[in-house]
Amino acid sequence: MALGFYLLTWVGGVLFIAIFILYGVLQYTLNGVRGGPNEYICITLTPLFFIPLLMLLPFFGPSYPYYNIQQVGSLNVGIIIFSIPLLYRYLINKFGYRRGLVRERIAKAALTKPERIGRGEYTCPICGKRSRGAGIVEHIKTKHRADIERKSELVKLKLFFDENPELSGGLKKLGISPMHGSPLEITSKYDLLLPVLTIAVLVGLAILFFPSIIGGFVGTITPGGTALTIAEVHPMETGRAWEWFTISFYIALFAMGILALNLVLRNRPEELLILVWSIIIFVTVGGLGVFGIEGIGQNRFAYYYAINAAILSGLFFMKAFEFLTGGEENVIKRESTADARSGKKGGKAKGSEANLDLRLIIFAFAILVIFVIGITQVGIESIIPVAVIVAIFFVWMHAANKKRADREKPLRKTLAVLLIIIILFYPFPLNAVARPFPSTTNLPLSAAYAINTAERGIGMIGEADWYESLRWMRTNTPEPGIDYYGVYEEPPLNETTGVREDYKYPPSAYGVMSWWDFGHIITWIAHRIPNANPFQAGVGGPIGSGSPGACVFFIVDDESEANEVADALGVRYVVSNFEMADIWNALYNKYAAMTVWAGNPQYYNTLSYYYQTMVARLHMFDGASVEVAGETIPALSHYRLVHESPTFILPLLIMDENTGYIYWRSFSGDYETTAAQAQLLHGWLFSMSAGVGMEADLDEGFMPEMLKSAFNSTIPLSEESTVVKVNGGRWIITDEENRNVFIIEKKEGTLNAYLYGWPTGQPNIKAWTPEYLQPVSFVKVFEYVKGARIEGAAPNGSLIEVSTTITTNQGRTFTYSARTTANDSYKYEFIVPYSTEGPVEGGTNFDVSVSPYTLRAGHFENERVVWDVEEEVRIHEGDVMEGRTIKVDLL
Repeated sequence: MALGFYLLTWVGGVLFIAIFILYGVLQYTLNGVRGGPNEYICITLTPLFFIPLLMLLPFFGPSYPYYNIQQVGSLNVGIIIFSIPLLYRYLINKFGYRRGLVRERIAKAALTKPERIGRGEYTCPICGKRSRGAGIVEHIKTKHRADIERKSELVKLKLFFDENPELSGGLKKLGISPMHGSPLEITSKYDLLLPVLTIAVLVGLAILFFPSIIGGFVGTITPGGTALTIAEVHPMETGRAWEWFTISFYIALFAMGILALNLVLRNRPEELLILVWSIIIFVTVGGLGVFGIEGIGQNRFAYYYAINAAILSGLFFMKAFEFLTGGEENVIKRESTADARSGKKGGKAKGSEANLDLRLIIFAFAILVIFVIGITQVGIESIIPVAVIVAIFFVWMHAANKKRADREKPLRKTLAVLLIIIILFYPFPLNAVARPFPSTTNLPLSAAYAINTAERGIGMIGEADWYESLRWMRTNTPEPGIDYYGVYEEPPLNETTGVREDYKYPPSAYGVMSWWDFGHIITWIAHRIPNANPFQAGVGGPIGSGSPGACVFFIVDDESEANEVADALGVRYVVSNFEMADIWNALYNKYAAMTVWAGNPQYYNTLSYYYQTMVARLHMFDGASVEVAGETIPALSHYRLVHESPTFILPLLIMDENTGYIYWRSFSGDYETTAAQAQLLHGWLFSMSAGVGMEADLDEGFMPEMLKSAFNSTIPLSEESTVVKVNGGRWIITDEENRNVFIIEKKEGTLNAYLYGWPTGQPNIKAWTPEYLQPVSFVKVFEYVKGARIEGAAPNGSLIEVSTTITTNQGRTFTYSARTTANDSYKYEFIVPYSTEGPVEGGTNFDVSVSPYTLRAGHFENERVVWDVEEEVRIHEGDVMEGRTIKVDLL
């Protein structure tokens, strides 16, 4: 029943079905080869599979897709494999097969052969004459040669020799072939292969008729594609194996070898079970990567292998301890015998000398290795522990030379235990005297890793921010109209298609769009319905396949396409976090996983595309308009920020001037702290009007005098500095003498100067982040709305801008703005997502404040905008939610 409950808990439990099946097949075959009984294996394993099958069957079907054919099918395979041998034996007994009787007689004959040869009497099956021992064969050969040719007499002879197997050698003398039985009798000698043949047949049938089942098993063991976007599905890497298991991971491999050798020498079912169990888990966790065989296994099974590693390490060190300390009584006994035979006191057995010499070599070599490793890897602190071990070693040698068994034995055991402790708990106890104590500097490596993990925590990144934001959602958004604790009736099957109908949600229900990793916590904490969850439901994709889902919504670069996904899935809220937008892997990159599901990761992972994606425009830019590297990214019209969490993240670039190594990291804190850090890391130095000819000089690689003067009044700039044009309105100035790099950007007639790389206080290490990357809240909540339409009349070709200032619940402010141009019909229009009046009862209780919109019309003069008309516009919450139109003329 334990296996049944386990399978009901987790579908991955099918792995242990495979372990029991493989063990049973191997044990059955080995018992058959060695002539031992194997019925008990079938009698034990058949109910082991049958009972869990009965427990799973009530849940099998469309209603419970995770209790699928893999679980039920695997249990049936186990039942079939171990039922067939029982059925086979039943049929043999049913049809009178006497193989067991013959075996019994053979065994009995083997025991009595010395007494019966020449003395036992046999009755001739043809004439009835009695003869002793092998004489019966000579009698038949000489007296009944002609009778052998007759079929009736031949059958009698074959039956006679079959009943007296000790005379079976006489068949050759008589030229008679052995008695052939029924087909069952003929094949009975190969019944040890029944489980193997059954597996081969079942696998062949599965490949032909159920390829998806085989594909599912293979896909689990050799994950690829979108499965590798799940961190725990990756095969375990060698570095991770060392971090999780340290030396026990490798010790376990030697222990498996010991078990295999033991099984060659003797039949130990319990050891075979441990070996099969360990090998399967080792392969499943990705352990073959140690041997260069990559791509097999999943690291999620590492916690299972921890049990195997512990058992196998215990076995190995038990054998090592026995080898280093065993045989004392035999040695003493041999010494006493040798003394008595030599007739002198103090006689020494050769076996004792050999054992002592071997242990001496092992202990001496081990201590030398410990000393070298201790000095080179641990440090001078290892001298004291090594000195203690050396002292024990020399005392042991002295006791051994003096034949003081009462002292030599415990000292030998002490040395063996110390060596085992050092191997298992390295670098402890070599680091035992390190200061301060206790700390990770004087603990076993495994303990240090465990402490670091505990201090870091094993929960999700930003757990507190997620909890805060989802608790806010639970109490500040409308109820979806579905009882969180309710039990729901299963939708009926469609009579035409045979497929179960979709669940009919009430009109008030809505979905919360986020990446699938966070679906369960949205359900658990917010009591809301996620559009995607960790069962990979609702992921969708790839883009263009017509399968809407989370990856399509977040990776598309067009708001209208995202809206189509939102409409199809009933989305009302979007919850994003920094990891989803972290293309730089400054903290943890989940963006890359979304691009794999979206179908073209090479293209979607380019920065030029990334800044256009919905996830970047939402989480990094708040859905507002922003200029990135000279390109303007427009504001979103249907998504408004309604809440953000208190922790802010700032991605920043770290540069090592000595090695040229560049990598991204993140800085986190409250908004004021991260904003101050961002202002510093942006490296802004000054701004000045772009004078006549300055751009031309910069394009030609010359430093304009006015710009040079501005630099020298702010930061030293050498005369040898070089100027390189990057693109229109962007230049890089390199000052080799002062080891500085500057960026010049032109924006609306103004030149802005930035220092690329701010000193961090560490030698040769600088940090920088572009100006368009501002501190972002770790978790943000957006609402998908119809938006209020602002339209009206304006001069033909005039520039129209609408803008408002948003203040979030964390005190952060940003500007939401959008621009358009009046058309030939003197018309313009905007769709804006924020209301200036609200919130309202029954709607979203958003905790951001919105200033009245400023709507203005203007024109360009000398690359500058001159505003001609300006109006203030207020938008009600109903306008935004219902998509109403507000008319404002700017004539």
